[in-house]
Order: sequence, then C-alpha cells, then structure tokens
Amino acid sequence: MGFFFGCVTGIWQWYEINFKGQEVFCKSWMPKPGVRIKGSVCFCHGYGDTCTFFFEGIASQIASSGYAVYAVDHPGFGLSEGLHGYIQNFDDLVDNAYEMFAKIKGRPEVRGLPSFILGQSMGGAVTIKLHLKDPSEWDGVILVAPMCRVSSFIFFLSICSSSSS
Repeated sequence: MGFFFGCVTGIWQWYEINFKGQEVFCKSWMPKPGVRIKGSVCFCHGYGDTCTFFFEGIASQIASSGYAVYAVDHPGFGLSEGLHGYIQNFDDLVDNAYEMFAKIKGRPEVRGLPSFILGQSMGGAVTIKLHLKDPSEWDGVILVAPMCRVSSFIFFLSICSSSSS
C-alpha cells in the first residue's frame, strides 16, 4: 500500500510506487459518508492535464452520484515522479495505469463492485489500450475526445465510396 498524506472531506491523496520504482500520485473522491458506493470510476488524464487540475469538478460530481472516483498522475505528469511530459514508451503509461488501477480496485471500499474507466484525450488512448489488454477488467469504458488514429484502411474506404457517388 502507498503512503497517504492528506484527506479533506472525502478527498484522499497518496503516493504508490510503480513497477519502475517511481512515486505515482493518486487521488480519490468519495461519496458523502453514509452513501452506499455503487462502483468505482478510474480516470486516465490527457497530455496537458493532471488528475487534479481540470478533473476536480467532474470527479466531485461523479462522487456525489454515489461512485468512488480515483485518478493517478501518469509518471512525468502532475505530482508524479519523472521528467515532465516525457513519454519514452507509451506502453509504460499503459502498464503503469494497469498496475495502479489494479491496486485501487482491490481497495476494501470498492472490491467486488462494478468498475469503470474514464479516459480523456491521451488518457483515452491509454484507456483503449488498457481495455484491449484485459477487457474483463472493466464493466464499462467512457471515452472523452480520445487520442486515437483512424485506420488508413477506413480512410481509403471513405475515399472510394465518395468517388463512386
């Protein structure tokens, strides 16, 4: 288990150590005391974001709906260790998220409950790769403007179909 450094009315912040030995900043937003937790929502942020900056209001809103919300700063982003904004290997981001979210989904308050993953922009690409890596790990996937590429084959088909009209 990681080391905790703060809680403010249902918002927890802590660090976990990942498979590369890096400190990864984690944050959670919980429903109000006495509200039964329906499930967990794990958030993957985009390239220009962190798990605290833009996501704070959205996380609070989701938590007020009865879901435990968790987010981690990717290594090199926000409060996590690593060279700021540097991604040597995209699959390392995926592996880090897989490891961190596995730890989070094993926490007593959400163990056995439905779990969803929410990815935004670059975090959407991480989310897609996470889901493809192990589809049975998630009860649902939410993508917000995911960073992904349209296959050149699809592009070719659209050109062929528009030229035949």
